Amino acid sequence: MRNEATIAARGHVIVAGLTAAVLLLSLDQARAASLETIPTRPGVTESFILIPPQGLTPAEQGHPKASVILLVGGDGNMRLTPAKIDNPSGNFLARTRMNFAAHGLEVALVDAPSDHRDLGDWRASADHATDLAALIAYLHRKIGVPVWLVGTSRGTVSAANAAARLAQAPADERPDGIVLTSSITIATPREGATVFTTERDAVRVPVLVVAHKDDKCFVTPPSNAAKLAAAFPNAPKTEFMIFEGGDRPRSDPCQPFAAHGYLGIEAKVVDAIAGWILTH
Repeated sequence: MRNEATIAARGHVIVAGLTAAVLLLSLDQARAASLETIPTRPGVTESFILIPPQGLTPAEQGHPKASVILLVGGDGNMRLTPAKIDNPSGNFLARTRMNFAAHGLEVALVDAPSDHRDLGDWRASADHATDLAALIAYLHRKIGVPVWLVGTSRGTVSAANAAARLAQAPADERPDGIVLTSSITIATPREGATVFTTERDAVRVPVLVVAHKDDKCFVTPPSNAAKLAAAFPNAPKTEFMIFEGGDRPRSDPCQPFAAHGYLGIEAKVVDAIAGWILTH
């Protein structure tokens, strides 16, 4: 396991290649996204924005390289409607959804299920893993490529919990890997679930842990991120990436428009995450 990869963002350098291509994505490409809803548990549905891969060659069209399920933080409820497809949320993963798609990835930005307005500690539940298993299976069967869970902030509890609880599920219901960004590692009186409280020993897929060295959110200290990357003993591959730089915060430290949400270096972070996914 490589414990740390330090990636610095210096100033406002214009990055060539995929990063620049993302900035040029047209509204027509963004509108190729659709709002989908599937059944999960009895009487429960899960809605998500599905974005087809961008930037594929003509020969690659219809053949994504992988799928990613993006799990936002906070209460997990974006209250998605068709009108919100182009602007679902300010969350780090919501606002970088097209960056992921630009790497040839099929993207599912998932909302809270129909029976929960605030996920809270329910993120660590068996039912939440069941909902995600239904979405993983949907993508596996529809597209036939590996499916990764990518969580940020409280979404990291969702990703780690699902990877642990689904380790013995049928193959098409299991994630092929997880990415944890700005991970919740400290409990609060209101919400006790953290990534450390999930059954990490059960996780048997690759794990990437991502942090920002200036993240000032009290429940996601970057000092815990390297420890977290070493806390999945049965994962076939783990790695820790720490970023720095970006723009001055425009929100509370635990909100997305700060280092917690990689403000100003979003494309650089997604480039690194997507590269790691496609390598593993």
